[in-house]
Amino acid sequence: MTLSQLLATAISAATEHGQPTLIIATLALVLLITIYVASAVSEKRHIPGHILGKLTNLHYEYIAATGQMASHSLVSAKTHGPLQYIQPKSLSTTDPQDIRQVLNCGIKRIIRNWDRAIKENQGNVNYCETFNLATFSIISKLVFGEEIRFRKNSHDEMDTVRWMSKAMTYMCLRAVLQLLPKWIFHLLTKPWDHYRREVSGYVEESIEKRQESDKPQPDLLQALVDSLKTDKEKTPVLTRDQVLSESFLLLIGGIDPTAYTMTWTIHLLLLYPEHLAKVQAELRKTFPPKETDLLTYGELRNQVPYLTACIYESMRLITVPCVQIPRTCPFSKFTLQQKQFEKGTTVFANIWGSHHSPLNWTDPERFDPQRFIDNPRAKHSVFAFGYGLRLCMGKHLAMMNMTTILANLLRSYDIQSPSDYSHTGPGVVDAKGVPKIMSMTQFLSAKPMYPARDFSISDKSHIPGSILGKLTKRHYEFIAATGQITPHSLSSAKKYGPLQYIQPNTVSITDPKDIRQVLSSPKFQKSDYYKIMQFAPGDSLISMRDPVRTGEMRRIYGPYFNSAFVSRMEPLILDCGIKRLMSTWDKAIAENQGNVNYYETFAMATFSIISKLVFGNEILSDENNRDTMQTVWWMGKAATYMSFRAILQVLPSWLIHLITLPWDHYRTELRGYVDDSIKKRMESNETHPDLLQALVDGLRTGKGDEPPLNKEEVHAEMLLLLLGGVDPTAFTMLWTLHLLLLYPEHLAKVQTELREKFPLGEKDLLVYGDLRNQVPYLEGCIHESMRMLPVPCVQYPRVCPYSKVTLRGQEFEKGTSVFANIWGSHYCPETWSDPKRFNPQRFVDDPKAKQSVFAFGYGLRLCMGKQLAMMNMITILGNLLRSYNVRSPPDYKHTGPNVLDSDGYPKIMPMTKYLSTKPVDPEIHCRLIVSRYREREPGQ
Repeated sequence: MTLSQLLATAISAATEHGQPTLIIATLALVLLITIYVASAVSEKRHIPGHILGKLTNLHYEYIAATGQMASHSLVSAKTHGPLQYIQPKSLSTTDPQDIRQVLNCGIKRIIRNWDRAIKENQGNVNYCETFNLATFSIISKLVFGEEIRFRKNSHDEMDTVRWMSKAMTYMCLRAVLQLLPKWIFHLLTKPWDHYRREVSGYVEESIEKRQESDKPQPDLLQALVDSLKTDKEKTPVLTRDQVLSESFLLLIGGIDPTAYTMTWTIHLLLLYPEHLAKVQAELRKTFPPKETDLLTYGELRNQVPYLTACIYESMRLITVPCVQIPRTCPFSKFTLQQKQFEKGTTVFANIWGSHHSPLNWTDPERFDPQRFIDNPRAKHSVFAFGYGLRLCMGKHLAMMNMTTILANLLRSYDIQSPSDYSHTGPGVVDAKGVPKIMSMTQFLSAKPMYPARDFSISDKSHIPGSILGKLTKRHYEFIAATGQITPHSLSSAKKYGPLQYIQPNTVSITDPKDIRQVLSSPKFQKSDYYKIMQFAPGDSLISMRDPVRTGEMRRIYGPYFNSAFVSRMEPLILDCGIKRLMSTWDKAIAENQGNVNYYETFAMATFSIISKLVFGNEILSDENNRDTMQTVWWMGKAATYMSFRAILQVLPSWLIHLITLPWDHYRTELRGYVDDSIKKRMESNETHPDLLQALVDGLRTGKGDEPPLNKEEVHAEMLLLLLGGVDPTAFTMLWTLHLLLLYPEHLAKVQTELREKFPLGEKDLLVYGDLRNQVPYLEGCIHESMRMLPVPCVQYPRVCPYSKVTLRGQEFEKGTSVFANIWGSHYCPETWSDPKRFNPQRFVDDPKAKQSVFAFGYGLRLCMGKQLAMMNMITILGNLLRSYNVRSPPDYKHTGPNVLDSDGYPKIMPMTKYLSTKPVDPEIHCRLIVSRYREREPGQ
């Protein structure tokens, strides 16, 4: 039956049954689809290909957008053969003949880095980073005549390379996400856009400077700029936009092919040690090593066939470009695989499919450089740099770099994989029976998925821990992102004991002795986990991982946190702190029946002190018509923004940006204020006794033209002092008073201590000198509050990068991260008797117990503001508890001495536990009734 007969029969049947409209519409749709499919595949229906690929471009675009190009190329070549349809009017071919038809700075730096690693780090290097660094240095000097530094505030030379890598990520995303609507496309790429803008800005600035300069430079940028400098009568060879585009391409696109080809070559040689031995024998026999000499490309050229074969075999097996190369023949018909195609048909050169086709290569999944020794012409079938008229112009330079760098390294160094690698190696085979290659991403370029990480589980399988934690770091990141770090720290310490795995290659410790060992040892450094604490472009003391730079920063701060400076600042601290607070409470007694919010009063006093110590004045108040308390609430929202950005690192950057967008204006205004303050202080000739002055002086002084601080670091430190200086003090006082209200026997005891030692009639206001070492029970209350409710809600991560480490009799490999589980330690029953009960007496009976409270850290990275914070807390709480009677409001039903939790202890008010331990709703839960204490009150 023909299609027309079928259609007529269906219409007749539908009319008889009274449902003509629905069936006619359905059959019409079927007819249209049939005609479309028939027209799409009619002429060349004998040519294989995926049916969706023959019908629509979206199929291939989706494959590209999901990073499946390389794997799809291999599977489709195997399924459909050397010639196939992949899009309407678009062919893909894997036959080499068809593809041909259609298409010393570095080595010295690497040697220097590797020699330093041998001396300082027992020979541990990251070869992906070193190849990227060397290639970037070469490319930037060849193109721009200088070594580029985008992250000028950084003292890590790899930071610029990582920055460039993120700019490349942006370009990849823009390339592969064309399938999506523009608004989604823009939203997804926005978090990376500033990387592109900075690189573009540098390129534009370099072109402008070079155009204004009369001194020619021997680099590629000069050649491009010269193409703009022609006689007025002639048209320039290139436009400015073309020069900008070419410079950008040379910078962005010139690194990956060389750096990652070298990375994959070394990786494959480590997987196949017999070929590594063979290439090293060739090099060392042809060029016997000497102590100081370096081989040049002129010496190596045509003298190291096996090394050249290794590079070509690496480019065949793991081709860095992950795209098929499209070409079209717009003017005439053409023939492929003895089949003729109409003009305008697009042909995609399936590089990965060709490189892995058993029709072209014997045992194509195995790394075998010998194939290029036996058949030198096989190099013409490797298309990593393209082929023919559009062959990459940088191929010769890339081959020269790769040959020179790899030859010198493999001649001069013995290399091996770390002994703890269990995820890859000669003995670890994949499903095809060949050595397993490390995980990779395959968007526009084939790159290692974890170039700087060891993700093996280790052989310490007897050490307890969550199975998810042992397998992936995402488990812990999810716990942090959902604000569950504190309950997880407590439950995991109880379940798994004092030593446990929480992430791959990461253990957590809870015993105070172990924590003191880790935090006080110079061989333990802050881990990369602290990157989440980088709230500004520069590093602050909290996010800084470099111990040398940290020491320099602490020496700048030192004079402003010692006891002499704190003593000089005490009158200011008294005015902004206790005097203001007592005035507020007295006013509440006179006007509001003694109703106060102790969160507001503690936060306001602490904020006033910190802002005057840091900036010399109370910030962001008068100029924005805010009173101090409005500013404190505003600062709290800025801190919320920073906390969200830190803990949501498990999410994609675009989603973090979307979630935190409502708070972003707080950060913008705060950073603007900090920048203005730094600028004004820099322009001023006056000196001020505050921390801003110390940091600005650090910008003005230094050796030669290099100051000890840069503006990004000063900006980061100011943000840290403001956001990180208020919470620990204010919330520790809040929790101390809250716990005293829950345990009235301890409140009575501390008030008795204060009132007996310092009768009210003798002195109206107590200073720190009066209270210091005279109020052990008050100090015990503060330390017990910091033990039960430490304000920091994070575990303190450290890493031992240069040597093995032993904890609780277990030896761990260098590079293992160690998280100090503060909350678990503070509730450890082996250390604290009845740890869930508020009992300040434990610190009176054993003053050394304070060394097991880690709210301010411990050891080498102890918080520099601890002394100032303790002075504030003792002075404020000492004066308040001496001068006022305090009690909870009578309508409080949610908390109090008689409201017990499930364990039978007084119930603590609801709290949030992200980066800091804070009340959920301080406006409701932090109310208080106060009255003035009189030594002889009526009725006594």
